[in-house]
Amino acid sequence: MKKNCLIVGAGEYVPFKNSVENYDYIIAADGGYARLKKENIAPDIILGDFDSLGFLPEDKNKIIYPSEKNEADMQIAIELAYENGCKKIDIYGGTGGRFDHTIANLQLLKYLAEKDVENNLFGKNFTATAIKNDKVTFNAKDKGYISVFSLTEISTGVFIKGLKYNLYDSVLKSDTPLGVSNEFIGHPAEISVKNGILLIIDSSLD
Repeated sequence: MKKNCLIVGAGEYVPFKNSVENYDYIIAADGGYARLKKENIAPDIILGDFDSLGFLPEDKNKIIYPSEKNEADMQIAIELAYENGCKKIDIYGGTGGRFDHTIANLQLLKYLAEKDVENNLFGKNFTATAIKNDKVTFNAKDKGYISVFSLTEISTGVFIKGLKYNLYDSVLKSDTPLGVSNEFIGHPAEISVKNGILLIIDSSLD
């Protein structure tokens, strides 16, 4: 079985889509500790420089990092989860606020895809997922918008099936947003890539 990890950061509030009981490992990245504390969820690890939290937690399971460092708190949390054998990582509190932090977290999805770790970054109105030489499927009940971007310079063997605009064995490039603003049309859908890393932004409505 895959070992699942929940990472909660200091970004905008997004309701959890799954029960926290489904996770084997929970990490609070800096200000994410405040949300978990408020919801009476005990993280396995609390880490960061605690600048966004504004105080130092009294919990013994904390790891303190200097504020001046090369890695962001979210990156440290992701690397720790990977080192602990997690093969699926869901990230909350990684969007909103500073736009550069959101971009950094989208880059980290590529990092996870390169290591064959299933990943999700949950935003207020979207879910972002990166896949490498793999596929994702969607239910017929999904509706709304979905976009596909290449995180590698070139992604080849791209297939998009069951959406308003489909692709067959196509090429997506990192400098051309060909896959932006597709739509669900009430059919089961599938997005796949033979060689490359795709970023999939699912804005479907619940």
